[in-house]
Amino acid sequence: FMLGFAAGLPFLLYFSTLSFWMERSGVETAVIAYFSWFGLSYSLKFLWAPLMDRFRAPGFGALLGQRRGWILVAQVGIFAGLFGMGTSDPALDLSRIAVFSFLIVFSSSIQDISIDAWRIEIARDEDEQAPLSAMYQAGYRIGMIAAGAGSLFIAELVSFNAAYFVMSVLIFVGALGFM
Repeated sequence: FMLGFAAGLPFLLYFSTLSFWMERSGVETAVIAYFSWFGLSYSLKFLWAPLMDRFRAPGFGALLGQRRGWILVAQVGIFAGLFGMGTSDPALDLSRIAVFSFLIVFSSSIQDISIDAWRIEIARDEDEQAPLSAMYQAGYRIGMIAAGAGSLFIAELVSFNAAYFVMSVLIFVGALGFM
């Protein structure tokens, strides 16, 4: 459930919340549309999944193992991207927003690959796959709600920057799922 939450969180923060924030900041619609190209990272993750299978995660791989190491590396990348987004302003520095956006979606796709592989490996048999998948999906949906409605609520009360700061910390809920 917690890993699903961590996987669902960055998806809407990148696709919906960021687009809304950029539109509110006066960024042209055509420029906002260009940012959707980073989302191809989710569709093309099959290209680097074999590399992740072959190599240990830098830093955390030796400590946590291959799958959990990659999950934590990805979560650190997502945290850095979300936190960096919280220090940025789309009206003033789109190149900075673009770098953090790419970091978020690339790290998120790495997290998705790693969580799926870890979930498959921890199941003792095929009968355990269904409940693990169901809990992951439930967490994913809750993460998307937090990223969508939750971040917009925080943005309305405080600011979009604060919303991204809060969401950057929430990404580590996923780490609680395997520690």
